[in-house]
Amino acid sequence: MGRYSIKGLQNPLRNQQGAYILITGITVVALFGFAALGIEVGRWYAIQGEMSKAIAGAAFAGAKNVNNPNITDIEGFVQQVA
Repeated sequence: MGRYSIKGLQNPLRNQQGAYILITGITVVALFGFAALGIEVGRWYAIQGEMSKAIAGAAFAGAKNVNNPNITDIEGFVQQVA
């Protein structure tokens, strides 16, 4: 009577039937997470570039017309530049 003969009472470390599925699931989730992070960081840089171009364009338009005495409606001018 040294060992148990009931199959459910065996050492759980010897039964690794679901280990591959578990490791594969964790790996797939991690890979999807890194891919999503890469896409999001790429979007951040793209939006930052677009904002930088828009700010530079507005600054150049404002600097070009800073000494223009014909501008009476500054809010209308800002709307046109924007």
